[in-house]
Amino acid sequence: MSDGSEAEMDHILNDSNQDKVKISENVVSELEASLKPQSIEELNELLIWIVYGVEYFDADELEAARFLRFGTASLQKLEDKLKGKYSKLFYMHYNYFALSPTIEPLVIKDRKRPRVGDDAPKISLNITVTNADIITVQNFLWNLFQKSMVDKFEFEPLSNQKSHVTREIQVNMTRLIGDYLAKRLPLHLDKLSQADGYDEILASDKKEIGDGLFSLFISEEVIERHWESFKSIIWFGEDDKVETLRKWLQDPGAISHLGRLDKDWLKSVNTSQRPNREVLTPLMKKIAYRWLKDRAWDTNDCFGALRRFLTLNPLEEEPGKEISVSEELERAEKWCEEALLPSSLDSLWYERMGETAKAQSEYNLAISKFIRATELENPGLGCFKGLAESYYENDELLSACSSMEKALSLVKAAESPDDEEMTRIYLRLANWYTQLQQPEGAISHYEHALETCPDNQDALTGILTIRIDSGPEEKTHDLIIAMNEPNSKQPGLSRLASTLLSRAEDYSYESPLRSLILICSSRPDCMAVLLEAMDQAINAAREQRLDFDLQVLLLHRGLAAIHKDGQNDEALLQAISLWTDCYNIADQAYRREYDNGVRGQSAVSFHYTIIHQLSLYYFEQSIKLQNSGETLSKLVELTQCFRFPGILGITAADTHLAMYHALRGDRAAAKEQLRQYMRIAFDNLSDETDENDYWAAYTLSRCLVASGDDLNALTAWSLLEPIETDVITKAFKSEGGPQQSLIDELTEFVKAKCPFGATQVERIKAVQEELEARMAALVQEDNRSEAKEDIQKAQNVLQSALILKETSANDVTGETHITPLDTWDFDHALNSCKYCWDVGFCDDCLSLLKDGKLKKLICSADHEWLAIPKYNPRGNMAAREGTVQVRGELVKGVRVGGELVTVKEWMGLLKEEWEI
Repeated sequence: MSDGSEAEMDHILNDSNQDKVKISENVVSELEASLKPQSIEELNELLIWIVYGVEYFDADELEAARFLRFGTASLQKLEDKLKGKYSKLFYMHYNYFALSPTIEPLVIKDRKRPRVGDDAPKISLNITVTNADIITVQNFLWNLFQKSMVDKFEFEPLSNQKSHVTREIQVNMTRLIGDYLAKRLPLHLDKLSQADGYDEILASDKKEIGDGLFSLFISEEVIERHWESFKSIIWFGEDDKVETLRKWLQDPGAISHLGRLDKDWLKSVNTSQRPNREVLTPLMKKIAYRWLKDRAWDTNDCFGALRRFLTLNPLEEEPGKEISVSEELERAEKWCEEALLPSSLDSLWYERMGETAKAQSEYNLAISKFIRATELENPGLGCFKGLAESYYENDELLSACSSMEKALSLVKAAESPDDEEMTRIYLRLANWYTQLQQPEGAISHYEHALETCPDNQDALTGILTIRIDSGPEEKTHDLIIAMNEPNSKQPGLSRLASTLLSRAEDYSYESPLRSLILICSSRPDCMAVLLEAMDQAINAAREQRLDFDLQVLLLHRGLAAIHKDGQNDEALLQAISLWTDCYNIADQAYRREYDNGVRGQSAVSFHYTIIHQLSLYYFEQSIKLQNSGETLSKLVELTQCFRFPGILGITAADTHLAMYHALRGDRAAAKEQLRQYMRIAFDNLSDETDENDYWAAYTLSRCLVASGDDLNALTAWSLLEPIETDVITKAFKSEGGPQQSLIDELTEFVKAKCPFGATQVERIKAVQEELEARMAALVQEDNRSEAKEDIQKAQNVLQSALILKETSANDVTGETHITPLDTWDFDHALNSCKYCWDVGFCDDCLSLLKDGKLKKLICSADHEWLAIPKYNPRGNMAAREGTVQVRGELVKGVRVGGELVTVKEWMGLLKEEWEI
């Protein structure tokens, strides 16, 4: 560039823009010359939807729109065309298609003459769903006059070639676009009402719009045939949208041809206090009937439409007043009763109300409705099942079982019992009895399920899991032998093999398969059956290309090989062979998936697990053997495996190799092995991001343990907090929390009221609701200021905990946290194994392990552990806020003495020692 003058810059940019325009013009010209007439017609139709649609469409939706126009499907997939011969016009973003900006001005033009009858839009409200139902519906909905006219686009065929491709359409091709058409109806009609000048629509168009809208509101046929598209319509509850439609029915051009009765109905609508409700009332009556007098439509869909409808034209409600879901349900039920005027409310009515309340999580209301349904004549199976499920969700498990047993009796008493339904009920009851800690009752129902559905995998898995968890071992042994029979549903597999394959994804230290290996190891014939079943499952996983299941099965098969014959050379070699096979499959899979952008949490975690299993063996053998060159080289080789980036790259192979050097007195070599991860950990702890601190502190501790520095490892642990600790208790015990008496009360509340399996977030919200109720009760009691203050403290710390919990739930970091057998919390210390990857024990379990009495296939009595004190939120918070305890000495694993320094000072000393 010369002197960079503004004129020269404008000239260059202008030339550049002209080049782009020229290229785009050539693209259009080439397509006009090369495409056949039917392709140009198809292209124009796509332009209509892509340019004038108020949403972006994907290939399937555009395929549906194309079918809506032409009634046929082309032999070549539309998606292939959009990515192929039409790709110069359109671009794809997140699977949605849009018109290239440089192309748009070349293919769109304004109307140059008034509309005439031949080119007017064809108006119809019949949203087509079948081949015989297509009547150019899209024109009824398209915004502006522009949509209906092909001559709005510059494409013109250059020849009179004609080609026609037809194909039988056996599926509902237009369903995808039907949802859009119904949802955007008010918007498009609003645009049509604003048309003027050359674009003004004809009187005949207005007449057809009037007919279409009148059919929608009066005729049951439209809503019946197109319920799937109308069931989620938001504008049923939007006054401005309904007003748009109603105004069309006030236009003389749209309704002048209607009969007297129809006009009288419209007059009554427009003079009503609630005209928007009134115009939708005939349509809503049909929905009301389908809601409470019929089982064909989903209850929640029907209620959703009615609850939106009942927000139109509010009169008596206070402005801004919110009503509860149960109040909405009762209001909707009352409206339906007044609209339908049933002679009596039968069992079906209350059953459907119960189903709706259950779907809305209003379980107390659901229970009352279902109970009423069971009291009336001819209660259906759904009454008892719905009542049982509502009891279950309301944490009334005994009542749930009682109601479900009644449902079971009803199925059994049928003239032709439904075996599939019976099986489902047996399985549900078995699951509930398991939660009630009634294993024999659960097993009985699982066995009944197997009678009605032989080799049902859920039943087989349930029985085996209960026997593993509940014992005694003799019954588990008998079950293993009994399951050594062919599975009728999975040829080539025994019942036991199919069950192992169904549970293969569980590779945790507490997996049922680990426990089963330990149980079977005490009886040779059982172990033989188990090994055969594992081999069958492994072969099936290979044949079915279940790579992850295969990896987990190979891991456990290696463990089983060792526990079959003990730690002899042959068993160890077989185990290593199996684990090496597992590692190679895993390593290849993770390299491939990582290259493809896949980041699975289970993949990251299992990668650590299999490397740990191999590296632990090589580490222990290298320590035991005087001539350890071969096993040490294998350990070194593992440290060169595939790694995830950053701090997640560290594996057990790194810590085992470092520990090997440290135990041999070479701490310099140990530090060299771990230095890069120490550096990353320091960086993460020093940056302004809190989210990466946990893994950084944990990695710091692991590296320090591996290098032989237990005191500093304990200091690093002081920066952590137990992940599995109940977040509510932790919040209450933090600074600014409530008094202990309130903590105790709310702890009991959580135990009594929070349902089985509730998440931490659900538990927090349940306690928040309880606190709000208590505060509301104290509002009038001025002399209870201390109680109010205590509740306010609890609310404050819980809200902070909720924000942190929800933030962490949305943050996928790929972290693999410590997964101890026992919880590290306010009441329990944790003994973290120095050799095993992410394994820890409470004091009691560690004693059992050392005595050989721990019934878990994990760790070894020969290992060593780092003793982590009980979690003290105030003490640990001090560390998080800037001070840590350092130095001192370890006496029986416990730090004695030492001094407090700042975290910054401590990290500085460590960096200096590690030469970082």
